[in-house]
Amino acid sequence: MAFLSIQNLSYSYQDGSCALRNIDMALEKGKFYLLTGPTGAGKTTLCLVLSGIIPHILSGEMEGELRLDSLGSFSQRLPSELMGHIGIVFDKPITQLSGIEETVFEEIAFGLENLGVPQKQMHERIESILTDLRLQSLKERSPFSLSGGEQQKVAIASILVMNPKVLILDEPISQLDPRGRREILHLLGTLKERGVTILCVEHKIEEVSEYADYVFVMDKGQVILEGVPQEVFASDVLDEYQIGTSIYTKVAKEAVKSGIVPLGDSYPVTFNEAKIWFAR
Repeated sequence: MAFLSIQNLSYSYQDGSCALRNIDMALEKGKFYLLTGPTGAGKTTLCLVLSGIIPHILSGEMEGELRLDSLGSFSQRLPSELMGHIGIVFDKPITQLSGIEETVFEEIAFGLENLGVPQKQMHERIESILTDLRLQSLKERSPFSLSGGEQQKVAIASILVMNPKVLILDEPISQLDPRGRREILHLLGTLKERGVTILCVEHKIEEVSEYADYVFVMDKGQVILEGVPQEVFASDVLDEYQIGTSIYTKVAKEAVKSGIVPLGDSYPVTFNEAKIWFAR
């Protein structure tokens, strides 16, 4: 049985627009899932459903069932009831900051205080996450004095510090420089090894695929393709739906088509795979 399962999920906003259509997903414990697809595909809406924001804060018409190993069915659970089980990081960090805490340290502590975590344990967890994300030098700064990339790391830290069993990220590296992206992705890889289930919405598929075990591709509210990265990003289905693939996969397919290199067992998706693939 899946650790997190989504069964026959459909959702329409109050204006009647259908955002999700008959979504079925099965996520295993400790696996990293990449969710991609064009703008407007329903990816963010799915994240909001999993976090409980839909239908409790953003109302609409929802059908289907959500199940988590440690909670059972949670389709009607409030966001506050999901804290400590499911954490979500949005693409715009400014929307995630509390707006009432004066320092980065206090901002990261906000969720733990709401959960009633003992002070000693709270400080240990905050110091650990500050170290992991290289945020120690910022801990006495105001969150609103930081750059967009720094705010994004603080938003991620404020969720990770609560040790969620499932971590949902909506374009978490969109505002980070190359070094920041590497740090976050390396941390997510470490969390995966610790048993955290990760669902990451991202368009930077070449970088995220280094860590992804499985990929879901959405378009117009439906999952149109799923599988391991090498299979998904080489699929002609992406061309049919005019959905972009990895630049390394695209170049490799053109190289095979032109007769420059022979077709191997699979196409490369990441930079490291491409180096090996073209050196054959």
